[in-house]
Amino acid sequence: MMKHNGGGIGGLVLGVVASLVTGCVLPCATDVDCWDGQVCINQQCAVASDHATSSTSSGGSGSASSSGSSGPASSSTMAGSGSGTSSSSSGGVAACARPMLLALIRSNDGAGTARGEVRRWSLASGTPTPCSTLTAGGQLDPRDESMAYVPPHFFVTGGQGRLTFYSMETDAQHWRYNQPGGQDGLPLSIFPVTGPAGQAAVATACSLFFNDPDPDFVEVVDPTTQVRLARWELDTAPLQLGISVLTMARHPTRASDIIYTYSTVRDLRTVPLPFNNTPVVVATYAGGVPTGFSRSLHTYAPASGAARVLYSFNPGGGTTLGLQLWTDSGTGALAQPTFTCTLPECAGGHVIDAAADPTDATRAFAICQPGNDQGITHLVRAGPAGGCDTVLVDSALPALSQVYRLAVAD
Repeated sequence: MMKHNGGGIGGLVLGVVASLVTGCVLPCATDVDCWDGQVCINQQCAVASDHATSSTSSGGSGSASSSGSSGPASSSTMAGSGSGTSSSSSGGVAACARPMLLALIRSNDGAGTARGEVRRWSLASGTPTPCSTLTAGGQLDPRDESMAYVPPHFFVTGGQGRLTFYSMETDAQHWRYNQPGGQDGLPLSIFPVTGPAGQAAVATACSLFFNDPDPDFVEVVDPTTQVRLARWELDTAPLQLGISVLTMARHPTRASDIIYTYSTVRDLRTVPLPFNNTPVVVATYAGGVPTGFSRSLHTYAPASGAARVLYSFNPGGGTTLGLQLWTDSGTGALAQPTFTCTLPECAGGHVIDAAADPTDATRAFAICQPGNDQGITHLVRAGPAGGCDTVLVDSALPALSQVYRLAVAD
């Protein structure tokens, strides 16, 4: 079965799986190793309210305490709805003032020759200021395809058959989710969503084949309980969006909905995540999706101000960047002016990924791929009136590396 995304190839997907596992906890050394709303009690992450009256064995004080000097906790393995390993570190990294731009650096030779990294820039001053680089002690897989920020202090990367969560506070791997049954879907995009019980969850749009640029199914996991909440294939009820979905992200103002692009229409479409297994009703979110080979879709929802949607694509040449921005103040999407860039780093306008600039709603960060050279990428900060500044050039990266995905932590 063929897809229709300018050469993308898809296929049939497996059946829907949705299961829950309870009783899984994360090991920890300090509170920063735990998810939001949890604390580290006796080297295990727990909801603070559940342990308000816990006592320590050494002092008998009757108050809860955490042990941050006992060294790394041992790994644990989840089973049933997918396996995973979790670990923690008592180490720390230099602070990086938020808002912060994250850039995934990966190997460009397909063999994972170079080291995986996440470069960081503080945007607190309005100008990108480099911070220390994250490597998770060399555990970052240089072949990973996708990345996202997960509040309050985690980033997650996606590789064949897995998601890996890392702490930005300790620069350590926190938990790895492996798709159950030996499945090896490739996460093309990752985005935080709200789960069926209102909990913080993480969704990913995956393809079934390594070289397939289009998603075939959506999966949702709960990083706090370390379980998979749901999996839906795109061409089967209740999601049933068809096999020509090109890109996908969380809805910019509704955390339990998604938006996506489709090959045969020039609209952004939206549906709720069907946790109740009720067939979804597709609605149009915005029109005016540019023509050209699609690359990525991202949304940004700040605590105040307009939410943003960024669509990256290959326009096929010229100085107009392959980047479309919509803003949404709660009344619907409003298309913004075209981005242009005359820098040689963006010759041809091909943008493979982008992120909102949290300090300026009219600007965005973009990864350019000049001349369609798949091994060369540059990071720029672009504006609608032709302002385009270089943030990171390919020559400043280690050999056989490229900047590949972006995220914003605020």
